[in-house]
Amino acid sequence: MGDHGPRREGINATVLGHYELNNPFLVATVPKQYRNTEIHERMREKSNQLMTNFDLHATLMDIMKFGQRYISIFISFTLYASYTKKT
Repeated sequence: MGDHGPRREGINATVLGHYELNNPFLVATVPKQYRNTEIHERMREKSNQLMTNFDLHATLMDIMKFGQRYISIFISFTLYASYTKKT
């Protein structure tokens, strides 16, 4: 996960700089046993969409609960659905 990037070079005045300031760069790798699965495909689909810190938190919570069959974030990707879906 990156920090907020350069702040003094004037990049904040650009649209890309604004996104970088508010949503730092994040890279995730998928373990080999999960590659070519539905979860991997969902992550690939979502990789080009804007994701907030709330989405990241909900995603990490779902990953921790994956063993309990709680994977709602990969289906709807909304914080509300993540915490209201019954297991």
